[in-house]
Amino acid sequence: EIPVELQRLVHGGQVNLDMEDHQEQEYVKPRLRFKAFSGEGQKLGSLTPEIVSTPSSPEEEEKSILNAPVLIDDSMPATKIQIRLADGSRLIQRFNQTHR
Repeated sequence: EIPVELQRLVHGGQVNLDMEDHQEQEYVKPRLRFKAFSGEGQKLGSLTPEIVSTPSSPEEEEKSILNAPVLIDDSMPATKIQIRLADGSRLIQRFNQTHR
């Protein structure tokens, strides 16, 4: 059978195919080369962010985020989300499925 990719290239014409037997050779996995992203970045949102409030220190900001209460409606479906941090610790929080 002729692969579909080759059929598209020849538009129903003849396909010449050469085959070689490499059963006796040891397979060497090819090394993948790292290729850095060469595209352009796109910014989301407005050009200048709107600053709602400025915390006095990063520690206070972190505490306010971690201690912010999430109100759960037990009559609605809920789920738990776990985030593993780089230092090995984890944060687990319960949310309703309607939370954003």
